[in-house]
Amino acid sequence: MNMKVDTLPNYRLSYVRQIGPYGPGNIQAMETLKKWAEQNHLLGESAIILGIPQDNPETTLPENCRYDACIVISNEYQIDHSIRETKRI
Repeated sequence: MNMKVDTLPNYRLSYVRQIGPYGPGNIQAMETLKKWAEQNHLLGESAIILGIPQDNPETTLPENCRYDACIVISNEYQIDHSIRETKRI
């Protein structure tokens, strides 16, 4: 597997977390995020969407693997309690 590491700015993110084996659950988390983002008018041409696997499946049990489907939001955007928020990458 070829990997590339990029350094990104410290974005403010809204995200949906999937915990469990990487695979179809990740797709469902991304679809949930996109539905929320669309309902909140955040899916414009400049939207930045990220899929972030938090764990290495070679060293973490599948049931403990975390995947975050994220969208960058502005510092001024007020989120509701239906989605998580973080200020890190």
